[in-house]
Amino acid sequence: ALDAIPVVPVGLPLKVNSGATGYEFGTISSDVVKVYSGTGLSGTTINFDNVFTDTYPFYKVHISNGFADSNSGNYMSIRMIDQAGSVRSDSSYNFSRTYAYYNTSSNNGRSSPGMQDGNYGAIAWNGQDGTGVNVELAFHNTRQTGKYTFVNSYGSWYDGANTWSTGIGGIHLKRNEAHRGFQIQDQGSGGANIQISQIQIYGYKN
Repeated sequence: ALDAIPVVPVGLPLKVNSGATGYEFGTISSDVVKVYSGTGLSGTTINFDNVFTDTYPFYKVHISNGFADSNSGNYMSIRMIDQAGSVRSDSSYNFSRTYAYYNTSSNNGRSSPGMQDGNYGAIAWNGQDGTGVNVELAFHNTRQTGKYTFVNSYGSWYDGANTWSTGIGGIHLKRNEAHRGFQIQDQGSGGANIQISQIQIYGYKN
């Protein structure tokens, strides 16, 4: 007969052992694995290096309350880090975006599309006033040398001028190369200091 069921530590599965004489703790397996977690990050550029490996073909990134110290009319943007560890900063990026906004002071709102070639890929407007940017990024083809890396973005933010916005967009780096990480920066001439309250990076198995 099986022994009395023991107290199971939180998070562990319980199963019958191979001899059917008792119980044993199993292990938890997941197709989604957290590969990085950070809080209180700051800098004019913030690098997330060696977070993309051949173990996972697809990655998602969650950013909570990311904002710039100075809202200079720029976008929070990303650049890819290549396999040699160099930040890809040449004009090989193309991005498109569309967003809707509402100004609580003027009761004015509209939607706006945009697209651009350049040396970065925009992911969101620079949020301010403690609410910042809350955005999700999905990375495709980061480890494939024969395909462009694509990044899909979705987010919402407050721009510090009574205006709330929600936007979606896409970025691709027009180079057939593998990448091992990415950089977040303040796009354009502002050079503002970026702060990220919390960020998590997850890898997805095949």
